[in-house]
Amino acid sequence: MRLGKVRIALGILAALTTVVAAGEAVRSSGGASTPTQLTPLALPPSSTAPTRTAATPAVARKQKIDIGYLRAQWLDAESQIRAAGATMSQQEQQALAAKSGPAIAAALNQEVAAVTAQDQRLAALPWPSSMKADIDSFESSSDAALDQLRSAASNPFGYDATQINAAIAAFNTAANNVRHDLGLPPG
Repeated sequence: MRLGKVRIALGILAALTTVVAAGEAVRSSGGASTPTQLTPLALPPSSTAPTRTAATPAVARKQKIDIGYLRAQWLDAESQIRAAGATMSQQEQQALAAKSGPAIAAALNQEVAAVTAQDQRLAALPWPSSMKADIDSFESSSDAALDQLRSAASNPFGYDATQINAAIAAFNTAANNVRHDLGLPPG
């Protein structure tokens, strides 16, 4: 029985590796970004099959911590953050083409709201003490990236894309540290 599960897991891993490699090829062929185009605040693509798990309330802190539960919550939050980033990117491109500051601000504010909701959900989970430093780093980097996006929303044509993209890169690095703690490969 255990050998069968290992074979299934290896098959899934092989399929996912192909999907991730294809995603990297698509992402790397996207060309250089311009200073007016923001990188969506989205976690790096997950190398696991896209799944939707229903959000469940955090377990009481005195209960035994289930890493599988935390992993499922993390993957669901990643999925929702990536979706918000993709939506923001599309809306921002349309707004930039129309040179509409209010539309750019609206797209950025929608992403900030979506990411903030997921951050609050993740912060409420009962993280083990061995992961607390990486979770705190992730939350700090998320706050910094969200602050940059809020600043851009308040001044859609005068923001510093370099600062925003640096904050998002730090966010992605911190997210990969948490993924490692959860036994997930880097995104």
